[in-house]
Amino acid sequence: MAVRATVSRFPIDSDALEASGLPWGLTVTPFAAKDENGIAPARGSNGHLLPRCENCYAYFNTYCELDQWAWNCSLCGTLNGLPSDAIARYSNPHSIPEMSSSFIDLELPLDGSEEEMTQARPVYVAAIDLSSSEEFLELTKSSLLAALEALSPGSLFGLATFSHKIGLYDVQGPVPVVKNVFIPPDAESKLPLELEDAMPLLQFLAPVETCKDRIAAALETLRPITSWERSSGAAQGMDGVLMGGRGFGTAMEALFNYLGSEFGNTFALARVFAFLSGPPDYGRGQLDTSRYGEQYASKRVDADRALLPEQTPFYKDLATIAVQSGVCVDVFAVTNEYTDLASLKFLSIESGGSLFLYSSTDDSTLPQDMFRMLNRPYAFNCVLRMRTSTEFKPLHSFGHFFPDPQYENLQHIICCDSYATYAYDFDFADNTGFSRHSGYPPVVQIAFQYTVVVPPEELSSSELPSSSRGKHTLQRRLRIRTMQFSAAQNINEIYDSGDHEVVLSLLVHKVILVSLEDGVREGRALLHDWLVILTAQYNDAFNLVQYKNVNKSMSSQIDITFSQCPQLEPLPRLVFALLRNPLLRFHEEGVHPDYRIYLQCLFRGKHTLQRRLRIRTMQFSAAQNINEIYDSGDHEVVLSLLVHKVILVSLEDGVREGRALLHDWLVILTAQYNDAFNLVQYKNVNKSMSSQIDITFSQCPQLEPLPRLVFALLRNPLLRFHEEGVHPDYRIYLQCLFSVLEPSSLHCGIYPSLMSYSTPDKQAYPRHSLSRAALMTSGSPIFFLDAYTTLIVFYSSTADPSLPFPPPQDCLLRKTINEVKQGRSITPKLMFIREGQDDATAFENYLIEEQDVGSGFASAMGFVAFLDDISQSVAEYMK
Repeated sequence: MAVRATVSRFPIDSDALEASGLPWGLTVTPFAAKDENGIAPARGSNGHLLPRCENCYAYFNTYCELDQWAWNCSLCGTLNGLPSDAIARYSNPHSIPEMSSSFIDLELPLDGSEEEMTQARPVYVAAIDLSSSEEFLELTKSSLLAALEALSPGSLFGLATFSHKIGLYDVQGPVPVVKNVFIPPDAESKLPLELEDAMPLLQFLAPVETCKDRIAAALETLRPITSWERSSGAAQGMDGVLMGGRGFGTAMEALFNYLGSEFGNTFALARVFAFLSGPPDYGRGQLDTSRYGEQYASKRVDADRALLPEQTPFYKDLATIAVQSGVCVDVFAVTNEYTDLASLKFLSIESGGSLFLYSSTDDSTLPQDMFRMLNRPYAFNCVLRMRTSTEFKPLHSFGHFFPDPQYENLQHIICCDSYATYAYDFDFADNTGFSRHSGYPPVVQIAFQYTVVVPPEELSSSELPSSSRGKHTLQRRLRIRTMQFSAAQNINEIYDSGDHEVVLSLLVHKVILVSLEDGVREGRALLHDWLVILTAQYNDAFNLVQYKNVNKSMSSQIDITFSQCPQLEPLPRLVFALLRNPLLRFHEEGVHPDYRIYLQCLFRGKHTLQRRLRIRTMQFSAAQNINEIYDSGDHEVVLSLLVHKVILVSLEDGVREGRALLHDWLVILTAQYNDAFNLVQYKNVNKSMSSQIDITFSQCPQLEPLPRLVFALLRNPLLRFHEEGVHPDYRIYLQCLFSVLEPSSLHCGIYPSLMSYSTPDKQAYPRHSLSRAALMTSGSPIFFLDAYTTLIVFYSSTADPSLPFPPPQDCLLRKTINEVKQGRSITPKLMFIREGQDDATAFENYLIEEQDVGSGFASAMGFVAFLDDISQSVAEYMK
């Protein structure tokens, strides 16, 4: 369980929080095998015996004061009595996980009989779109063949197809047999025949270890539905009128009901892989894609705002059916046409699955992604709960989960892998804040209860009775992490403790929300304004602007690079990169709406099933002043929270509102920073206010990255306008992608890393800014750019012709590339470009700091001009 806070020293009260301008929150990756420092949890059993506070229900942890008969809760301070069994157990504390570590993983007893526990098996179903091309089917076949290699013995696999009919394959006999059920063409009618009546479920689900060859043989028989077959199928219900042939909604609904009959008996969780080559256009859940071709500009309608909301609740309601049936859905869309992922995304993200988007079959990494996804561990039937000490509370939560309808700050997660990350922002419970002299620092406790699939070889022979050896059983676990933080004594401490990657993560979440609600334009404005405000607060905190200095304009005094605060220095560049990202680019710039949706979602033997509870309790300190808040900032966590919030604002009020929120936030933060450090001297008539403002957070290293991050976020397609050519599906994809990335990965997705090499075996510089000037001044011949979903090796025109191209497999650069690919939740696309011989557009598009592309905040300006704009806005704000 990895946890990162935007600032490691918390603001001491609401005034300090407001003065800092930084978002206050954290990100958590609950199923990560280790914490953010590489430390694994202490493991144990009998999680149900762990003492809990009678007042706040927090779990006992290492920060609690313990005597022989009682313990004080580290979160609320309540004195709790110890039961007799706990007194005996804690008499030997060295053998007790909760006494030795604040990060523990405990097994829990399961509900139900042992026989029920031993019968659950992993179930996987592939649903393939036959209203497609030969190339699509070849790609899908190779992907499923890779998936079969990743599935463990004991798994059950089902093969289904859909078009104007649903095909169910029986591969347990000598020859594959398919049974078809025709789909009514209209959007209201249901199937005339239940799938169970066409083929019993246990005949449809085949054991992988004995039927792998026959599954492969069945895949080889798949062919696209011909136009004659489509018109023939459509004619049965529509008087010969061709309505289309992709009955995706009806097929999914029928499959969920089909599988749900054996939920809890044959399987504890089923995963459906839905392969889609275009928009559903037949039967229930068909989508009208004509809205993509509307002339929004002539109608004075915000295209980004019009294309982001779902056009039907059908797939959101269908996700509920999937959850009730114990089904997790992964959607793989391989298409360059508008598919309306804004409507389809709910099927995956609300059932605990993933959304993947590939623009073509030629360079798709679908087979690698399938193998990678199935080869990593996952937990299911998860419950995530965050508790805090009484002075503060979680305000918002971000991520792909179901909030509990009854209990606050309790989230249900259907399926969770080791990459899934969630974000929270905090607020004070009242106006008191943290006491400057209290002996009780701020504490955060995160409890994660989950079920896992455990191969029998990982269990000792004593863990199962002889009758259950080799069978599938359930194991429930409780993972707890408790963390203690410190409170910053001043704004400098807040800035110095910042984490720009976490800041970026929050920024992306918030910008996505704003874009979904108000459109990309608003999301971009939010990002721009946030950076302006942050820069103003930073300059104010460090007293960088001398108001009485008439010899200098105020903007010339403003430090827009956070030069006095290294932690914040990356932020302007990250904001700039985010503004240049397709997530925030406009529709008119050519950004596909499905690609935007994809980015939104991305930026969410036989086995034994174990139920576990994972708990982590963390203690923080309260900052005594704003300096301590700034000094403890984590710009990556700040970015993470910003992204979550901007996404929410974008969804509710449009991209324009999301952009405005981000812009205003940066302006306010910069003003508060300058004010906190007394950087602006209002009586200095020799300098204008803007010339005094420190917009680079130079006195607070932790905040220095923030302006760059906000700039990058505003340039990202997530917050670009529809008019800029941002495809709505691509924006949705970005929302889904950025919503689940942990802070460091999100930082990479918003502001890519660029390093240089003098030879393929020798690195020159570990990091460059994304500008042509940086390339030219470095003098290096080879550059490696990591944009999370894309990796580019670029040989400049000055490279010695004797240097091998592409770099050889055994060199340092290749080793770095392989390590990067290995650590990704998706397979990044790898490109090799030689300047002067290959088209370098793909690489140059990432050099966002001096591009003049698009319009609006951080679109028609490079990074320097962006900082100047922020500086002017800060000066206006501080007048």
